[in-house]
Amino acid sequence: MTQHCAETKVCPVCGAENKATFPEGVDQPVQYGPEVKAQAVYLNQYQMIPLERVSELFSDWYGQPLAEGTIVSAGREVARRVQPVQSAIQTHLTEQEDVVHFDETGLGINGGLHWLHSASTSLLTWYGVHAKRGQDALDALAILPKLKGWAMHDGWPAYFRYDQVAHALCNAHHLRELEFLKERYPQGWETQMMALAGQPFLPSFVSTIA
Repeated sequence: MTQHCAETKVCPVCGAENKATFPEGVDQPVQYGPEVKAQAVYLNQYQMIPLERVSELFSDWYGQPLAEGTIVSAGREVARRVQPVQSAIQTHLTEQEDVVHFDETGLGINGGLHWLHSASTSLLTWYGVHAKRGQDALDALAILPKLKGWAMHDGWPAYFRYDQVAHALCNAHHLRELEFLKERYPQGWETQMMALAGQPFLPSFVSTIA
């Protein structure tokens, strides 16, 4: 716990009252510091621990449960603070990378289905949430429509609507489909194709649609 004190002085000549300022971010009589809030956000957003259980963890660890509203507010504060980084990653992926991997997965928000979209390389990942999965979402998220490099993805038809970029299909999805054929409709050739698709990546082996 850190206590901050700010003195108030009155000028003996003119009677003006002068108040000292508190450090940046200290704006309530009692509040949680940045390390506590960062830990709560890490547990909830990265480790995906529900709000009630995060509150319970703080009670077990520190003898002080966090209100669920406090955890949500901390998450919003972190989102606001990292927005410049998000924008920088978005710009870099769009304009600088030779190959960007795209994917999407369902995400429940307030009882409804939304979609978590990702664009990534081995070093950078950008996430965006949209109520839709297809072109409306990709247009709004604004990476694929302006992409300078290759788009690597699973073959979802919406991606192919952007014919100004070169497309590469993900080998992991090739292997998944071949595994399905091997298990359900074995013919022999799919095993050979799996061996080929499982080789280390070489540009000449990438399925492409220019």
